[in-house]
Amino acid sequence: MGGNHTHGKFILLGITDSPCAQTPLFVLFLLIYVVTLVGNAGIIILVRVSPSLHTPMYFFLTHFAFVDICYSTVVSPRMLADLLSEDKTISFSACMMQFLSFAFFATIECHLLAMMAYDRHVALGICQSLLNVTITSSRVCWQLVASSYLFAFLTATICTWCTFGDSFCGSNRID
Repeated sequence: MGGNHTHGKFILLGITDSPCAQTPLFVLFLLIYVVTLVGNAGIIILVRVSPSLHTPMYFFLTHFAFVDICYSTVVSPRMLADLLSEDKTISFSACMMQFLSFAFFATIECHLLAMMAYDRHVALGICQSLLNVTITSSRVCWQLVASSYLFAFLTATICTWCTFGDSFCGSNRID
């Protein structure tokens, strides 16, 4: 019977060990994270309050902005904490959950981009420009988004199981 030989924790080596560089990197990445949150929240709010933006393209863009907030929030807070912390360890279960969440939101982003491309293809199609409202109706948009969440969950679960389902018998230090 195999087992996890990492003693339940991984040691994250990080970007740099230099204390002089860690604080400027923390400020830089915090600024990028805040801009990401504010920018995506601004997109969501703008689309919600402006009736002229209630089209399939902006519907997908709103979900894309939401997923981008979630995607950034999976990775950034942990990285920011590790830049200022002396203890740079992560438990096996926390690492697995972070990987699952990362894979989930990354997969959704890819699917939403594909749906946005499909919507543009339908909207700009010469023969179908008048049928765009019926082809990509609100119901169809919701079905496409729901299917992307479902597919992403299944894909992320399989990827996580394949990654963490076997034993780790090497070093528990992650560069």
